[in-house]
Amino acid sequence: MVGSGIVVDVSRHFTKILEINPQEQWVRCQPGVIRNELNDALRPYGLFFGPETSTQNRAMMGGMLGNNSCGSNSIKYGSVREHTLEVTALLSDGSKVVFGPLSKDAFNAKCNGPDSLETNIYRQIREMLSNPENRREIREKFPHPDIPRRNTGYALDCLMDADCFDSDSNNPFHFGKLIAGSEGTLCFVLEIKFHCDVLPPKVSGLHCAQFNTIDEALRATQIAIRYECYACELIDHHILECTERSIEHRENRFFIQGKPGAVLITEIRKETAEAVLEVTRQIEKDMREAELGYAYPVLMGDDTVKIWNLRKAGLGLLSNMPGDAKPVPVVEDTSVRVQDLPD
Repeated sequence: MVGSGIVVDVSRHFTKILEINPQEQWVRCQPGVIRNELNDALRPYGLFFGPETSTQNRAMMGGMLGNNSCGSNSIKYGSVREHTLEVTALLSDGSKVVFGPLSKDAFNAKCNGPDSLETNIYRQIREMLSNPENRREIREKFPHPDIPRRNTGYALDCLMDADCFDSDSNNPFHFGKLIAGSEGTLCFVLEIKFHCDVLPPKVSGLHCAQFNTIDEALRATQIAIRYECYACELIDHHILECTERSIEHRENRFFIQGKPGAVLITEIRKETAEAVLEVTRQIEKDMREAELGYAYPVLMGDDTVKIWNLRKAGLGLLSNMPGDAKPVPVVEDTSVRVQDLPD
């Protein structure tokens, strides 16, 4: 059910990577480009697109924009919204527009432009976000700004922080921030210009701390994120129990000691293995001092792929649990502040 909207399949004819600018670290592509294929094209330039999904080998960039995707490495690279530089789109009247960052003067010029649907959109957002009552409601009712992934509605709070509405802000106005996470409901995207990241350090190590309870693991998260990790993910006992019954994933449990209530995976990346181990030893030391956890194996090389496969298999494994109780789809996108996790 899409209401009065339509569904368009962009996977066949909107699949071009249009331009790569390695000096300025951006790429311009059509919405049907698959995320991993985009990174294959960026790799020779020493670049990649950081945000990911568990479906990254088939997820299209237009879908990732609509969902404001992030993934396991969002703690390092944020979400698609932070990487969106420009969106070329069609509006409901068929007019073609380019949404990019606008200075305060440029924003006002858009609002004062000739009568058109694009001009009316800018005028309406100016009227909406200039209203003190609306601003107060957004400040009070929207998710806390410390939560980087806030996919619980349209990101009006991100637009409101622009310098055209807030004299203390240096942020340009950018409708791309609203399109990210809008699930394709605002316009039909033709092209997207994304910021690219430099390829991460080559050596990855996974600190796989194991705990008797989920509560312990959540408290240990406060320690792990102090160390500029590239990912910090939890596997709870429900998923671990499912992997015991899975022929495919049983062999990926080789690092598990005993029957943990939860495992916290912290990814550290450095240029050398010794540099990685130096950080993971400090994480273990801090967790032991806080009396959190009982085993702290560090996995490197090909073993890291096995662990991430174990983590990414979680939802599918839970869906196949015996009995009537099943996980509810989309709940995995719910977010809270890290410091609020244990409570």
